[in-house]
Amino acid sequence: MSEHIEYPTFDAFATGRPSRRQFLKILGGAGLAAGSGIGLPQVAQAQARTRLTVAYMPHPIQVQQLDWMEKGAKALNIELDTPAISYIDYVMSMTAQFFGPRNRYQIIWNNDDWGQLFGRFLDPLEDGVKPVWAEDRVWMMRDRGKLTAAPFVLTAGVMFYRTDLVSENEIPKTLDELVEASKKAQAKGVKWGLIGSSGFPHLWFSLLWSAWSNNADLFLPYGARSWDQLEKGGWTPGVTQKEFINTVEWWWDAVHTHKIAPPVMASGSTRTDTDAVFMQGDAAFAFQDSTVLQTYRNKDKSKVPDKVGFAGHPRGPHDKKGQMGWADNWSWSVPKNNPADIKKRAKELINWVIGNADAQKEVWAKVGGIPANVQVQKQLIASDPEYKRLHAVTVGAPNMIHSAYYWPLWPEIHSLTSKAFTEALTGPREKIPQVMEGLAKDFKLRAPVKQR
Repeated sequence: MSEHIEYPTFDAFATGRPSRRQFLKILGGAGLAAGSGIGLPQVAQAQARTRLTVAYMPHPIQVQQLDWMEKGAKALNIELDTPAISYIDYVMSMTAQFFGPRNRYQIIWNNDDWGQLFGRFLDPLEDGVKPVWAEDRVWMMRDRGKLTAAPFVLTAGVMFYRTDLVSENEIPKTLDELVEASKKAQAKGVKWGLIGSSGFPHLWFSLLWSAWSNNADLFLPYGARSWDQLEKGGWTPGVTQKEFINTVEWWWDAVHTHKIAPPVMASGSTRTDTDAVFMQGDAAFAFQDSTVLQTYRNKDKSKVPDKVGFAGHPRGPHDKKGQMGWADNWSWSVPKNNPADIKKRAKELINWVIGNADAQKEVWAKVGGIPANVQVQKQLIASDPEYKRLHAVTVGAPNMIHSAYYWPLWPEIHSLTSKAFTEALTGPREKIPQVMEGLAKDFKLRAPVKQR
């Protein structure tokens, strides 16, 4: 990504306050122009490049996107500034910018987790970005009917496994089989059977995937995600149902009874913990997003780069719908509190990147993600057997579910669930129902007032 470069224009003279640096650059440009016969207005026009600041998290898929943004920026005569923001600080940083007179950022990373929170502060994209994605992946990103986000990838959880420890016909299809496969791998010398993340905000890669694979959900009915669906269900917590309790007990047993999962999972492991353990070669299975596939296969980062395979999530004993999968959007958006001409340029750049078939193919080839572009998905299914397998266990899974709950308190619900999960895993097994009762009460306190 490029560094921040100051390009002077004659607007500085209009304010009467050009900096010394600006003055010297403009003066130097004027001297060059005079010597070459170019008029001053032409110099100003040549230097008046639009500068856009992009807010992103330093994740492999976003780094890939910024590489392509740089290419698009050159083609569109745009200068980019790309300061990275940590995942844990991202939402707070964006929220602070939304309430100012002018946003520091002109393009921001957005996703289905907080799309409903950001929507009111984002510019509609229909006037500048051509859709190449499926509507069922972006409906939650609409505000008052207007689309506020352009997806560049569909993020999907998968089960990574060590191909030297688990053969193709031994890939576990149920939670019970996962226990046995983990023990068998440990007997071959690997330290841990499995690793996933249990802390906030990483719960997808332990409790959530396994609950959804076991006919369990945080709220009822199963699969309810929109405000209307949750309201029809009376904002009823699902965490005290037998299916949910059974799922938490499975994880307790994985840590304490079978000892196939490391103790860090009981205390709030992160995705970073998962990556470190798996790439160190210390686990047979890892639950993570498919967008780390090529990181796991990177010989400069992983000790097992040529021994990494992936599969769909194992099913629980109460499953009734078939293998569960999700594929939800990570997108680019444009904040409202920017000048109209700047927003127009930001949309032009987003449209260039999103609509570029090569950039979309590289989402899979370079990173391991699912391209948002439907036509590129079809091309890859026809040409790449490994992508076809990824597509089948995510976008094409029999039981497709959205991986977030689309109402404003979802981040708090996620945090409360993670804390309760940690409490359940660090306490006595027989206390798990009691812990889930407490979580259900917390959920009810946060339901809309008339439902309390």
